[in-house]
Amino acid sequence: MNGCSTCIRKADSSGTPRLHSMRILGIILALFGSAAGSCGQGFIVFGNNTLSRVTMIDSGGSMVAPTSIPINYGLFLGSTEESMSAAPHSPLGITHPTVPGRFYVPSAGGSGLVSLIQERQAGETVFLQVRGWSAEFGIDWQAASVSPGAWFGETDVRPFTLVSSPGTVIWGGQFHPDSGRFYPLVLHQVPEPSTVVLGVLGALLLFLRWRK
Repeated sequence: MNGCSTCIRKADSSGTPRLHSMRILGIILALFGSAAGSCGQGFIVFGNNTLSRVTMIDSGGSMVAPTSIPINYGLFLGSTEESMSAAPHSPLGITHPTVPGRFYVPSAGGSGLVSLIQERQAGETVFLQVRGWSAEFGIDWQAASVSPGAWFGETDVRPFTLVSSPGTVIWGGQFHPDSGRFYPLVLHQVPEPSTVVLGVLGALLLFLRWRK
């Protein structure tokens, strides 16, 4: 009987610390898991609002982008300013059907403003840029940027820290230059080649006159 009692005490003394350690390890792993889950995926508020309407500039002047001109809006991102993606993030934004100067993402649901940044986590800082171009070119913004008569424009490149839904706001109004957000997007109509040539010749003549 004494021998059995000794065995039981040995089992208790050797097994209890091990069980305690396993419980502590389980708690630590659970805490790490909950911390990772709390970050979640990163979102941005891609669509703009009435304070950051898109404008268009052509030979006749500037105007708020009308709903009658279909424009595609693409988001470009990179881990650094030098590693920006050449292809736009999916899905694209499109011209709002009823509000001039606005664009939204139809497949985003809800207000159509929020976009999920795949494979990016909340808390991560990424570099973003937005481009707009004539919708007839599909996703080929580069072709639109050199096609006479097409519309094209782009923001500068800026860093943003992603947050979980409802997302990081990336658009600032034109009267908030120090917000760290994008200025409202401006689209220009790509000029005809003859217009470009005349502009270059005019600049050359002015330079020659200045040198005299």
